[in-house]
Amino acid sequence: MAQRGSGRGNDYQRQQQALRRAQEQRARQAERERKAAETASKRQERERKAAYQEQQTEQARVRTIGVEHEVEQLGQLLRDALVGDPPTTFERRRRIHTPAKLDERPWSRPEPSPRWEEFAPPEPGGLAAVLGLGRKRYEAEVAEARVRFGEAQDRHKRAEEKRLATLERKRSEHRQAEAQALDEVATFNAKLDEEREAYRAGEPAAVEAHLGAVLDASVYPVGFPHEHRIAFRPATGDVLVEIHLPHEAIVPAARGYRYVKNRDETTVLPRPEKERKEIYASVNRSGFGGGSMR
Repeated sequence: MAQRGSGRGNDYQRQQQALRRAQEQRARQAERERKAAETASKRQERERKAAYQEQQTEQARVRTIGVEHEVEQLGQLLRDALVGDPPTTFERRRRIHTPAKLDERPWSRPEPSPRWEEFAPPEPGGLAAVLGLGRKRYEAEVAEARVRFGEAQDRHKRAEEKRLATLERKRSEHRQAEAQALDEVATFNAKLDEEREAYRAGEPAAVEAHLGAVLDASVYPVGFPHEHRIAFRPATGDVLVEIHLPHEAIVPAARGYRYVKNRDETTVLPRPEKERKEIYASVNRSGFGGGSMR
């Protein structure tokens, strides 16, 4: 009996040891999984932070390019609007009529005509045909079908007449619209030719009108006023151009932008006040504050 009790005790101890080993193994596995998840989370956070910083840096670069473009526009105002290649000329102002083609597809295709085969009742067959059974009924059905067939033909005829009338009306409207457009272009170009001759002859109103059209077609920075006054002096051949200038604030106060990673902020690179005044003065010197242009 003592040996049996000892054997059972040994078995219990082995079971307990196996259970502890299994628990320890599960604990080690859980710890490995925890560390792996923590490592993956840290890696994702680093990647997210790097992507965020890259995005902020790119935004600062784009904003800097925008500021540089604004300053470049201010420096090119005179060359682009007055003394360089003009944004418009008499020749460029001429209109050209490009004929438009009428899309006739909605009315160009007639609907299929009704077919008797679609209305005709089936003839008696088999023994009934041999014995002549159902002949009267068949003839009545044929008569009824002919009535329906005739009605379908009438509807088709009316639909065709309506389609053709619509098509002709659309063609007529299109011809009228084309003729009107062509006439408007011819009238505009004839008036433009008169203006050009008057401009070449030095008529003040024509000179002032054409130069006004040139200034209206010019491209200005955002926020730059488009108001101007032009006066032509035939005696001297001078053209006085007065354009309203915006406040000095039109010159960007920022020279650029830079993203600082360790502070997670975008800082402004200020433009020196002396540089702002020089840029603003250069716009004035370009002739936009008034002056003469031959």
